[in-house]
Amino acid sequence: MSQSSLQMQALAMLQQHLISQIFESNSSSSLVDSLLARQQKSGRQMSAEALTGRIRSDAGMLRQASRNADEGASIARIINTATSSILTSLEKMYDLLRAAADDPSSVTSAEIANYNALRAGIQSTIEGTAYNGISLMDGTNPSISIQMGTSARPLILTDFSAILADVPAPSGPSTSYSDAANTLSEVIGRMKIQDRTYAAMASSFGAESRSIVRQSQILDTAAMRNILGTQTDPMLKLLYRLLSNQGNFVSSSL
Repeated sequence: MSQSSLQMQALAMLQQHLISQIFESNSSSSLVDSLLARQQKSGRQMSAEALTGRIRSDAGMLRQASRNADEGASIARIINTATSSILTSLEKMYDLLRAAADDPSSVTSAEIANYNALRAGIQSTIEGTAYNGISLMDGTNPSISIQMGTSARPLILTDFSAILADVPAPSGPSTSYSDAANTLSEVIGRMKIQDRTYAAMASSFGAESRSIVRQSQILDTAAMRNILGTQTDPMLKLLYRLLSNQGNFVSSSL
């Protein structure tokens, strides 16, 4: 029998059992009253809930750690989006410089203005990239601590504020476009490394979040199985057996 069939069979049996208990227990009570009536817990059940308290607490801690990892992934993606944008602008600047180096006398004021606009845009991106008011690229904050359960993982923030310090701002034919292009080529190489680094960092935090969620689900299911295993109700014992055989029947929402 498939897992889906077992689940449907268990739910149908539990539903039938619940309805039977409602009508047999107190025919004068309404259906809603019967459903809302508090059931007396057995000593074994209360003991199981107490013993599994640490497990459920650890599961809650892991869920919070997962949310923190998601936040770390979001921060890394914001930086990665900015580095990709900067890289695109740098490559456009490089193309302008290479064309100018081939024929310096053909450089127009419009091309110089375009180059300087790209340069200003890069600086604006560096100064404006932030997350919840935290600057991410201008060197104000060297790192952000991401709490991952019982330990913290630092998210290193690179200072990009001086990235264009060695790249001249062309002003006319007297500029050494060839030298500027060579310098800019080195800057592009470093930026490509940073771009890949933050892309990998975003992926890593995302993978950690998914892994931690799976750990919390395992703990939740283990706690629920222990609690169900102490029940005296035959139908709940049947559900416990089904849970024991079908590892992922109960979700973390229970």
